Amino acid sequence: MTDPTIKTLDLQRMWLASGLVFAFVAALAAMLLRAVPEANKDIVVYMIGQLSGMATMALSFYFINKAGQDAADAKKTENTGKMADAITAAAAAGGHPIDAKDAAVDAADQVAGAAEAEASRIAEGGGPPLRR
Repeated sequence: MTDPTIKTLDLQRMWLASGLVFAFVAALAAMLLRAVPEANKDIVVYMIGQLSGMATMALSFYFINKAGQDAADAKKTENTGKMADAITAAAAAGGHPIDAKDAAVDAADQVAGAAEAEASRIAEGGGPPLRR
């Protein structure tokens, strides 16, 4: 179940991004339909440039950042599952409690190393996470 606070924040972000994109498109349409007085030309061009930057950031958040975050979340979930399996296997192996602890620490180090390598690969433009 989704946290209501996160859902509200996502909704606010969506409305803000939609408003910025709509404002940019409306400003461009207004510029095509109406001549800008020469005295106001510089400020209008400046404001349209600022609005285009904001609209671009909003769109990039939804089409770039969200996809990367979803991939990172999936990898975190997978790594957590691997760590739980390693701890369970270490506990099932029996023996001295310190041996089980060492095995769990070794397994956690292996999972962390794999996660770091995967994050580096994705950061270097390697695409979505590999499925094994």
